[in-house]
Amino acid sequence: MTSASGHPGTAETRKAAESTGASGTFRTVDAFFERFGAEDLPGLLGLFADTVDFDVPGSPDVPWTGARCGRDEIAEFFTVPGTVQGVGVVP
Repeated sequence: MTSASGHPGTAETRKAAESTGASGTFRTVDAFFERFGAEDLPGLLGLFADTVDFDVPGSPDVPWTGARCGRDEIAEFFTVPGTVQGVGVVP
């Protein structure tokens, strides 16, 4: 499996993609929310491709908006809200 930018994904991501149909997508979404709720940042990041473009539109004055690339920057997305609002995934 490749990401939107054409780079190969992780083994876990490829395995999820090999599950044909909507059921594979639902399993991935379920895993995302399960890991998010458990504050499992490494597990949550493992659901993303090795290289990924991630964009949250909004004002540049809001710390969690903007473009991010790669897992390190996506990790920042999930930790910044915690520093601002008291919620988020803690690494």
